[in-house]
Amino acid sequence: MHKAIDIANFFIDMAHSEEEGYITNLKVNKLLYFAQAWSLVRLGRPLFDERIEAWQYGPVVPDVYSAFKGYGGAGITK
Repeated sequence: MHKAIDIANFFIDMAHSEEEGYITNLKVNKLLYFAQAWSLVRLGRPLFDERIEAWQYGPVVPDVYSAFKGYGGAGITK
């Protein structure tokens, strides 16, 4: 089983290698939500154990949000 933060870092690395070059905390949390759903539907098991919460602006994995909240709405650089 993977950790949600590891998958988030994968998405961040992917964004850095693309033309856009960055990803926001909001976007990475939405991608985690879709990745978890995809895994549950296609593989029949969760991709990670951490809980996803419904927040005002979309789905959030609290530990991942906390790790990157210092970036605010800006792109995550590390």
